[in-house]
Amino acid sequence: MLDSIGGSSLSSLGYSNSGNGGENASTAEKLQQNNAEQERKAAAAVSRQAERSASRAEQLQKQAEQLESRGTNRVREAGLGSRLDITV
Repeated sequence: MLDSIGGSSLSSLGYSNSGNGGENASTAEKLQQNNAEQERKAAAAVSRQAERSASRAEQLQKQAEQLESRGTNRVREAGLGSRLDITV
């Protein structure tokens, strides 16, 4: 029989493993199903958040590459200006 659910013992909830076993087993099963459903929902939420974080990281990586490319192009442009006389 299930002795502990979510850190709470069934005896502390007013249930014991003796006496009316059918009702206690049903209640314990319901509690276990409830906990399993909550765990599934929490896992789904964590999974969604991880997907969003990964997507955001990809976006930031692309932005960093674009900024780096812009910086490289500007350095090249500055190099041309120092080699040529472009006064008007």
